[in-house]
Amino acid sequence: MGQIWNRLSRLAKTYLNDTSDTSAAERILRSDDDELKRIIEELDNPKSNEHTASEQRQSHEKQNAQQQNAYQQNAYQNAQQQKQSQQNSQQRQRTSPGAMTLIKAATVLGIRTDASVSEIKTAYKKKVMKFHPDRVANAPLDEQAQSKQIIVEVNQAYQFFQQLKGF
Repeated sequence: MGQIWNRLSRLAKTYLNDTSDTSAAERILRSDDDELKRIIEELDNPKSNEHTASEQRQSHEKQNAQQQNAYQQNAYQNAQQQKQSQQNSQQRQRTSPGAMTLIKAATVLGIRTDASVSEIKTAYKKKVMKFHPDRVANAPLDEQAQSKQIIVEVNQAYQFFQQLKGF
């Protein structure tokens, strides 16, 4: 019996190394000695081979169905975990200290929170024209740095409204 187990084990390891479908090889490696004894006894009894072959087929089909069901459940759980992770990430982005909010974006652009798309675009263009780096190129360095920071905030506010309004 030990020789048969060794042969099956080697066969399973070879199959495991040669194919990408490892489920059959893993089942062989994980099977109990009792299972192997039962298989050997069934092979030794030629009268019941025909009957047991159909039972084995049914058993294998049932195992395959169970494995497929488990795979689908795992895939569903993984998809749910990814979705939850994305939602958590988006929530963290919305509530992080430096995150842009509707009120902050409206304040930066100097508009109402319920402004139309054309009002948002007009306010954005005015702010960019006023604080563009080319306009303050001859100004003192501290004014250039302040202008650069304002442009960054204006761009963030505009991007916030783009995502919010979908334009």
